[in-house]
Order: sequence, then structure tokens, then C-alpha cells
Amino acid sequence: TAIPATLVRPASLIGAARLADGTALPNVTVTARGPIEGVGTSGPEGEFSIEGLIPGRYRLDVNQDGFRPYLGKETYALGEGDSRGDIAVTVTPKDPDFALVMDREALVPGTEMRVGLRSFRIDRIDLTLLSIPTARLLDPSRDFRQLVDLPDMTGLSEVKHWQHTPAEGPPYAWREEQALLPPDLAPGAYLLRARADHLERRTIFFVTDLGLLVKRSPTRALVSAATLKTGQPVPGASIYVVGGGFGSDGGMGPKGNGRHWPTAVRSAITQPHLTTDVRGVAVVTGGGTLPQSRIVAVSAEHGVSVAESPLATAASQGGDRVYIYTERPIYRPGQTVYWKLFARESRGSGYVMPAAGKASIALIGPDGSSRAVTSTPISSSGTSDSSFVLPADASLGDWRVSATVGRATSGATFAVQEYRKPEFKVEVKPDREVYVNGDEIRFVVAANYFFGAPVFGAVVRYNLFESRLDGAPFVDEEGYEGGESPNIGYGRVLVTGEARADVDGRVALVFSPPRMAYDRRVSLEVEVVDASNRAVSARGSAIIGRGLFTIQVRPSTAVVMAGQPIPVDIVTLDHTRKPVVAAVTVDLDQDSWSPLEHRYVRSTRPLASGTVTTGANGKGSVTLLPSPARSGYIKILARADDSKGNRVTDESGVWVYDARVAQYAYRYPNLEALLDRDKYAPGDTARVLVNTDAKNAQVIATVEGRDLESVTITTLTGNTGLVKVPILASYAPNVYLAVHVRRGAEVRSRTLDLSVTGERHDLQIRLTTDRPEYRPKDEAHIRVETTDGRGRPTAAEVSVGVVDEAIYSLRADDTPDPHDIFYGKRPNWVTTAVSFPVLYYAGVDKGKEREVRKDFRDVALWAPSVRTDATGHAEVALHWPDNLTTWRITSRGLSDATLVGQAIAKTLVTKPVVARMALPRIFIAGDDASLLSVVNNRTKKPVLGVKESIAAEGFATAVGEKTRTRDLPPSGESRSEWPIRIASDLTGDSTAARFTFRAEARDDADALELTTPVLPRAVPLRSQGSGILNRDNAQVPVALPPDLVKSGSSVWIEFSPSPAAMAVTAANYLVYYPYSCTEQTANAILVGATLTEVGNQVGHYAPGWGDAGKKLAPFIDHLVALQSPDGGWGWWAEGARDP
Repeated sequence: TAIPATLVRPASLIGAARLADGTALPNVTVTARGPIEGVGTSGPEGEFSIEGLIPGRYRLDVNQDGFRPYLGKETYALGEGDSRGDIAVTVTPKDPDFALVMDREALVPGTEMRVGLRSFRIDRIDLTLLSIPTARLLDPSRDFRQLVDLPDMTGLSEVKHWQHTPAEGPPYAWREEQALLPPDLAPGAYLLRARADHLERRTIFFVTDLGLLVKRSPTRALVSAATLKTGQPVPGASIYVVGGGFGSDGGMGPKGNGRHWPTAVRSAITQPHLTTDVRGVAVVTGGGTLPQSRIVAVSAEHGVSVAESPLATAASQGGDRVYIYTERPIYRPGQTVYWKLFARESRGSGYVMPAAGKASIALIGPDGSSRAVTSTPISSSGTSDSSFVLPADASLGDWRVSATVGRATSGATFAVQEYRKPEFKVEVKPDREVYVNGDEIRFVVAANYFFGAPVFGAVVRYNLFESRLDGAPFVDEEGYEGGESPNIGYGRVLVTGEARADVDGRVALVFSPPRMAYDRRVSLEVEVVDASNRAVSARGSAIIGRGLFTIQVRPSTAVVMAGQPIPVDIVTLDHTRKPVVAAVTVDLDQDSWSPLEHRYVRSTRPLASGTVTTGANGKGSVTLLPSPARSGYIKILARADDSKGNRVTDESGVWVYDARVAQYAYRYPNLEALLDRDKYAPGDTARVLVNTDAKNAQVIATVEGRDLESVTITTLTGNTGLVKVPILASYAPNVYLAVHVRRGAEVRSRTLDLSVTGERHDLQIRLTTDRPEYRPKDEAHIRVETTDGRGRPTAAEVSVGVVDEAIYSLRADDTPDPHDIFYGKRPNWVTTAVSFPVLYYAGVDKGKEREVRKDFRDVALWAPSVRTDATGHAEVALHWPDNLTTWRITSRGLSDATLVGQAIAKTLVTKPVVARMALPRIFIAGDDASLLSVVNNRTKKPVLGVKESIAAEGFATAVGEKTRTRDLPPSGESRSEWPIRIASDLTGDSTAARFTFRAEARDDADALELTTPVLPRAVPLRSQGSGILNRDNAQVPVALPPDLVKSGSSVWIEFSPSPAAMAVTAANYLVYYPYSCTEQTANAILVGATLTEVGNQVGHYAPGWGDAGKKLAPFIDHLVALQSPDGGWGWWAEGARDP
């Protein structure tokens, strides 16, 4: 095939990069952006040349560390072969800056102490070291950490003052170095203050050998003190709780912000709450629901230590539950959403009806904006239901309706789309669920209209995929237990093709996949296109096994004592999970260290062996007894042959624990905790094996759930130990076991989730109709029957919805099982904190602007011509843009011999702490507005002290508070609003407001920059008048003001029979104006009341306004909900009050 090609002579841009004073700048990268991008790097005299440009218009920019971003105002038009020279690029260096960096707040006495310094264009730094008295650490009225930001340093004493000269380096590059602190500092808390010209930076650190591990529940706190050098327990340490509701004598202490704490605690170390025992442990009772407490420990020998102890987010809800759902999963804008909720209060181990009150309902849009919808009463059955109408211009995407009842909040997600329901349904079914290697597989595709006719002659496009199956979950008497469900992802493509449906709307597709040495799933994905060119997709799958069945082998208990027999359970199933009878051989084996081969090798013969034939239920068991001298990790190997001679195998393992053995022939990890079983029953004792490379370490094991249930502290003999945990009925359905081991300053932790069997609380609902088929306008009757789990009739309140089945072809119903909400896995109410965690600094990190995310793209790379070499290798480089997302990498190619193929891979670009910001589509000149920001914590641990900040540039200014500090719960988020002001006068061709939002935590940071256009302030003119139109046409003069904003202006005329009719037209708009803040809610009530008063006077009401009380009740309820306890109102319920 002839491919037309056009050759052009390249053009170029030539210039020099300099400062404003004319100083030449070498090594500056200048980018030309236009039809293509070109790059040039300046030489010793600042000169640069950008070659190989095609004809078009170009603009130059510089975005380089150490300099402010430069975007040239002038554009350069290049023709074929043109060369533009003498271009001056004048860049401005960034302002001088520096930062203090410490990877830990704790410095151990007797070691060399250093502080990190990062500086940019700084010639000298003045350093002052001040001592923080211990009494300041214990004063709840003055947070000592505010010393980093506040000018007041009363009570601090100067230790030393000195000057530091930064190391030599390139003039416009960040310099990173370490500065020595004064030697032999006494144990205590210190503030290091650094100054350079008008800049000042501060940091707090401790000189101490004391470290804390704190576990907090709503009723108590466990404090474990140990040395940072050795990790050994520290007895006799004084423990103080600052500002946190714990009692000083084992009872409930003062609550609130701590301003009424005993004077002795504020002024001196004379009355500690408790002291640690010989194990280095103290348990402080009390706690309450205050979100944050600070634990301070003081040891005369080891120093002082501080730990921040938050209350778990789940604990603040007290176990109350709300279950809300909608009647269908997808809506169009303007449609009515019907919802229902069930609410219960937690009481002891069960639930009770909630107190009389109301449910507050809010609607959250795809952009995160929230608006109150209504407030409805809770019935005596603990239920509530209502509806709301979606805005006609509702944004498309996923919406969420949120319900708050008392302390509990929950939500339901639904989609808003401009959808069109499909008119037919497609099913893809294999003729068998399971095949074996070498079998021919057959799928049948059937397409039928929802009104009952086949889709004749439809085009069927298909792709056959194959994916490898992971191990299936183990099966016990109650069903599947443990493990993950088999993988049903796409995998690799085997066949692609097209066919046509027959007169019955069906097509049979037959395939012969190649043999493989593993079990796999083949999936056929089809797209069916009917005569009206409407397409519907569907998918079906089948399994191809290595053999006719599978083996699952597992020890009855994963931890046994030395000398005891090892019971092994075996399950044989076919690939549809149906039982199979099979003869299975089970061997025990153990790797041993070979000094000759310098590696672990398998034994030449099994330690023990046995054969069992599974029963009709596919289950069997065998008991094997290895030599009493054997201990440690032992492998369990199972094998069997099917009727076709295929060998089927499985493998698991068991730990044989011998208390006399201090160290096994085992590759010890940092910390490993192994449960002996997957599920427990009340009365059982869980045995947990602990392995760690920290020899003779102290192990702290805590049972956690809605409280700190129990604490077990043991000291290992060697590297392995056994922890026993009695299982109580109150632990159902689950409880957590946390295991902690210290090695020096490091605290290693593992948390295990123990499943505990408990009573189910099922309500069986049976629905039947009086006829199997109806005609339009027929009457139907639906029968509802409710029974308990044993089939006994039970009274209940249920909802019944009848929804077009086609809706679920657009969006599946993902409403959770109510049993999972009320009786599913419980969250952990116990938080774990350590003193002096590792710090990772963001913010001033060498001044690199790429910390601000502003480059958001749909395509990260398109490289159409990558050639591999003779070895089949090539490499493509790229820089990820700022999107936090999963990227899909797709490659398709062919060889000179026309070998073709494709591959798909995925990679994730994300961060532990994610900053988000929601902006409107436009601003108007002179606007005062609030920006919404959200910070998400993607980790499973709380993130404390996240510094949030907002900056505005261009035609916007941030007003009021520009920084805030928030704490994020595990997998939680914080939401903030930032007031901003838009300039009244707009000048220039391009008017925009640019906002940068930052979230800086100790261990991560994120920032993003978004831009929104600013439009001139313009008011629509409405010429008012009255008269009679008594002829076919008339002239209407419209007076235009002298300061008319001409751009975008237009004129239109509205006719109305009376002014009252015009007011009625605007009434609903004014009442239902979005966002429902205090001002808008009050305005809606005022408009409605005025309209009702007018209606009373004239005896005629606007449509829908006959019952004003009913119409305005939701707005009055919402205004009451916005009122603060002191009687005032803010913009929002959680906002500051405005008297």
C-alpha cells in the first residue's frame, strides 16, 4: 500500500537564557511548544538552540528547579526552513529558602547527633538551641508542639547559639547537608530555631532513651515503655495523660480540653497518673470519647517520651448502625429517588431501637459537594423512608445519599446517567461448566428482546480470553473458608471473531484451546448489534482443569505440639465445587539445611505418609505422626490421579512447636504471627505462633475489638514463642489479635483478624405473585412471607420494589446484605501509637515544583515506532503525569515475518495521602466564594498532624485562614472549606484563577494545582413594562447602559400576562437553589412564606403551594439542624458561629 509522505526542511529557534541583570545562565532547559515540542539546553554563555521544528507557531517556556516557571508572552511563527535568532529568555530565580530535616524526633544519648539542612541561595544560618521544660510538656492549656509556629517561647532556656555556613554548590541548586548538634546534650526536650535573614524555621526533638507503645480503647490505655537502645522494658517510668479524659487514680478523670487539670500536673513532676511495672507496662483507665490524648512518660534514667493517642473513628459511633438503600441503582437527572433506612443503637452485645429523633439526609455529588435534602422522623420500628428529586441539571456520575441517625452515619451509592435502557438482553452460556485439557469447548450466545422476541440476524463480535486460576478457598462443613476467590480477570486473548445470530437469535461458537499445565478460566465476551445499531455486551465463562477434580489439603490445626499426631483434612471436588470420590496420598516433608550445598533441601523420603479415600461428600482425613524429634515448619503434600491419568496435587503446611527449641532451621522474618485455625468457637483457645529475628524479645499480645479485651506479655526464649488466647462468646463475629515486638528503637507489629462463630440473625422473606404472567393494565398481587432462620413466622417491616429488569443491565444492584451491616465483621476500636515515629519531610524538599500536581493527562505516552534489537529488547522512557490512577499499558506489534501479537499490563500511580480540590466551572469578577478540599488517607493507620494549606494566584486571593492541621483516621478523610476572593477588575486577554492546595503529613505529602476561568461581572437586563399588544407587530425599545459588557451579551424579550405570573415562575428556582447553607435555607423559607401570604390575599396559589406548611417543613427542619447548641448559626452546622 502506498503511503503518502511529505518532507519539510526543519526550522529552529535560537536565543539565550539570562537573568534580569543580564547574567548568562548555563544548563537551563528551554522548551518550544507548538505543533510539536522541541527542547534546547543553554551553554556556558546561556546560548541555546532548538532544532528540528516543523512549520507553525511556537511559544517558549522554562520549568526548571531553582527558577520560577517562565512562559513567554511572544509566539514565533516558523515557516519551512526558518530560523529565528536573538531570542531573549529572561528567567527569575526562586526566593531564598531553607528547611530543617530530622528523620526521627528522638536522638539517643551517647550518639553523634545531627540535623539535616536543606538550603537554597542561603549564605549563613543562625542556629539557637533551647531547652523545653518538662512541665511545658505536661501543660494541656499550651500545646508544646505549637512552639514550632508561635512566637511565644516563655519558659524556654537557651542552651547554645552558633552559626552555620552552607556547603558550596551550584548557585541555583538546593544544597543538602548534615549539621552537628552540641555534644553531650542532657536528656530532655529541645527546640532548634534557625534564622536566615527574614526566614525562620523551627523543629522539636528529644534526647532520650525512652520509647513508648500506646494502645487506646474508649475505656483504657495500655502504655509500654522500653529503651530505644536495646528494646528492653523500662520499669518505674512515670506516666502522664495530657488533655484526654483518663483518670489519674484508675478512675475516670477530668474531661474537656484539660484546662482544669490538677495544678500539680501542670507545674511539676510530682503526681504521675501511674508508673510502669517490672514489665515496663502501665494501664490507665478512663478515656471517654475525646478524639485525641497525649501520653507523656518520664524516667530519671532514660529521659522523656511523648506519644499521641487518637480515639478510633469507629469507636466514636459507639457501634450504632444505619442501613440505607434506594429502590434502584441508576437514575436520570430530574427523576425521583426513593430511599429507606433501618437504624439501631448498640447496647451491650446487641441492638435496641433508636431513641426518638430524626434522620438527616444529605446528597453528595460526583465532585464531593454536599447538600442537605431533608430531615425525616424515625418510626417506632427504627425505620424511615422518603424521596427527593434530583436536579434537572444534575452532574452525571456516581452520587451518594447519606443518612445520619444519632452517632451513626451510612450511605448508599447510585448512578445518574443520561441513559437509554437496552431493548434486548444477551446471555452467554457454555454447554458444560467444566472441561479438561484437550476438550473442545462450546458457547451458545442468545439474544432476546425484553418484550419476548429473538434478535434475528444480529451481528455478534466476540473475544475469547484465558486467565489462570488461583487456589480455590478451602471447604469445611459451613462452606468456603479462607483464601481468595478464583481469579476471573481477562487474561490473554485466545480468539477474536464475528458471527451472525440465527432466526432464534442464537449462535454457537466452538473453540479448541491449547493444553496448559495449570487450571484456567476461559471467558467469552460478546457484543451483539441489532438492526437499529444498538449494541449490548455480555460475558460467560467456563473452567478448563488439568484433571477431572481438585485436591485441597489442610491441617486441622496449623500449630501442633511436638510429639503429637498431625490431623490432616482433605477435600476433593470437581471444578464446579461438587464432591468427588478419590484416593489421595498425603506425605509430610521438611526442608533441612545442607552444609555442602549451602541451601535448604527436601528430604529423600517423607517423614510420614498415609492414604485416604474421600467419601461421597468429597471429604476425608488422615492422621500422621512424624518422629518426636521433628519440630518446626513441616510441609503437607497431597497427590492423586484421575481416571485419565492426570496427576493432581496440593500443598500446605503445619508448625510443630517444641518449647525446648529456642531457634529452628527457619528463615526468620522481622515478625510473623500464625493462627492455628481460620475460625474459632466460644470456649476455644487460639494458639498463635510468633516468629521474629529479634532474639529473646518481649512480645506484647493484645486482644482488641470494641475494647482492649486482654493483654498477654511474654519474653521469648530464642526466636519463636507461643501465645494462647481464650475465645469468649462476646468476641463474635470477630476479634483482633495485635502482636508487637521491639528491636531497639523499632516497634514491629502484626494484627490478626480472628473469626468467631456466633448466632446468625436471619429474616427469611418469600415473595410470590398470584399469576406467572400478566398483560398491560392487569392487576397483580405480590405475597410477602417472613420467617426466622428456623422457619418460624416472624413479624417484620419490609420494603417491596418492582423495577424494570433492563435497569440492572445498565447498573448492577450493589446494595450490601443487611446481615453484613448489622452482624458482619466489626472494626477495631483500639488504636496503636508509638512515640517518635520516623519522619519524612515534604514541603520544602529541595524546592522541587513537581510536588504540585498540575499536569493531568489522558495519555501518558504514545510512542508509535519502537524497534527492538536483535535480542528482542527495546526500552521506552516516560515521566508519569500527575494523575493518581491506574494506567493501562497496551502493546501491539508484528515482526518482519508477520508474527503478530498484543499484551496488556497495568500499573498504579497513587500516594498514601491524597489531596483533592473541587472548583466551580467558572468564577465571576468580584466573587467571594469557598473552595472545597478533601484529604484522603489511603493507609490503614491514622495520620496525625496533616498540615493543609491553600494558595491562590492570578485573579484570586485566599482570605482568612490559609493553613490548618487535621488528623486523619485510617482509610479516612478530612474536608475543609477555604474562603477566596476574585478580583473585581480584569485585565489582559487571559483571565484565570489558579489555586494550589497542599496536604503535608510527617510521612507523606501531596499538592495539586487547578485553574478556573474568571468571567467579567455582568447582570442580565430585564426591561419592565406593561401594555396591550393590539396589532400584529410592535417595536420594543431596550436601553443599554454605557458600561455594557459587550462580550457574550445578547438581548431577549419575555412576555407575561401579569407580574404575579412572573413571580410564580421564579418561586421554585428560588426555593430549591442548591447547597442548603444557612443563608440559602433561610432565603427559601422567606420566599415561600411571602408567596404563601400573597396567595392567601388573592385566593389563588402557585402550583404545588396549596399546603405551605408541608412545602416548607423540610427547610425549617434543616434550619433547626444547622443551629448550634449556643443558639447561633454559622454558614454550616460545623462552621464558626456568626452572632
